Amino acid sequence: MIKATFIIPKADNNGVLFPTGLVAKIQIQIIDMFGGYTLREATGAWQDEDGKIYYDNNWVFEVSMKKDQVATLVEWLEKIKATLEQEAMYLELSEPHIKFI
Repeated sequence: MIKATFIIPKADNNGVLFPTGLVAKIQIQIIDMFGGYTLREATGAWQDEDGKIYYDNNWVFEVSMKKDQVATLVEWLEKIKATLEQEAMYLELSEPHIKFI
């Protein structure tokens, strides 16, 4: 099993919150693809190549999946990146020992 951690911002790069319906759609898509998720809130910042600093309030999603599902997640994140008009999306993959009890 693979553990994927990815960040979805709560607002666009101008600080305008994304509509609640869009957020609900994203959550349903994650459930449909991976069966569930864990969700945390986080704040952060990053600097682009031109030196502009972006401050974000985010949702941090964690999902567990089979190795062959990673490409599906990457493809989906690329679509979400375009939908949310983001410069970049954070994705972290690890192979911990996952056991559902």
